[in-house]
Amino acid sequence: MEKNLFPIGEVSKLFHISVSSLRHYENIGLLTPAYISPDSGYRYYGTEQFEVLNTIRYLRALDMPLAEIEDFLKNKDIGLIEEKLRQQKQTVLKKQQELKRIEKKIDHRLNWLTDAENTPLNTVSLIQLPACRVVWMDDPLKVDGSADMEAPIRKLDQSDAEAVVFLGKVGLGNAVSLKYTLPMGAHDLGGGSEDICIRLARPGDSFLPFGGDTEEAPDSGEVVYAVGDQVRTRRWTWRQSEHGKITAASSDIFFPIDGFTDFNRERVIAARDELQALIMRIFGCEAAAGLIDAENPSMEL
Repeated sequence: MEKNLFPIGEVSKLFHISVSSLRHYENIGLLTPAYISPDSGYRYYGTEQFEVLNTIRYLRALDMPLAEIEDFLKNKDIGLIEEKLRQQKQTVLKKQQELKRIEKKIDHRLNWLTDAENTPLNTVSLIQLPACRVVWMDDPLKVDGSADMEAPIRKLDQSDAEAVVFLGKVGLGNAVSLKYTLPMGAHDLGGGSEDICIRLARPGDSFLPFGGDTEEAPDSGEVVYAVGDQVRTRRWTWRQSEHGKITAASSDIFFPIDGFTDFNRERVIAARDELQALIMRIFGCEAAAGLIDAENPSMEL
């Protein structure tokens, strides 16, 4: 056996490459040992192979596939390695962007958890949120329950990992609601002749929760939107009923925006006017707007 040969175990330690990887390189023809003991079958490597090992280790650190490394070692084409390195650089940049997105999502989730831990219960707070991008989906969406929203959300989430997704006509109201930090609902009037009223719940009222099949009675005295004794939303616009829900076929829709005259009246009017303009521009339909308060208790729809 020649001098200046290093056993496979020592080479593994010198280059931080596992013995199994060195044997794999031999099996695929990437790096053949300088000497194999006929008695023990033990592998030895010479110093002239150290440069090849350095090259393999460097290119593997760049996540270059072994087949491409083998191609380079056989051809020694500088132009080829430059091209491969540029390709690998683009791959690394894409991975960096993906890691940044993951880091951003983790930060958002940590902030949500921190807010949840530090937010007092039974307290309403007005907060300012940063601007965010919105994805608009033109396809009609049939929603028979909350689970029906999951597939479209995942589809849009795959198309843009950083997008905030709102779906359908209700989503337009959600966008305006978030912008002005105001509670907002949406009711399909369905061409009915009865008035929709905002009032206090009373005996005989019934409410069918969104996606549910069992009627329930609202708490006495809570604020509701109702058509006759059929409650469309409970606790202002917080809980939506199955009756009057928005579907792809909805064409006669009422968007209530809740506010207080002595607190956020101007913001309510600004949200109302913007929503009206957006509906007319996006859907190309008529949209009437009004304001109901103690002095003006009704309006024509």
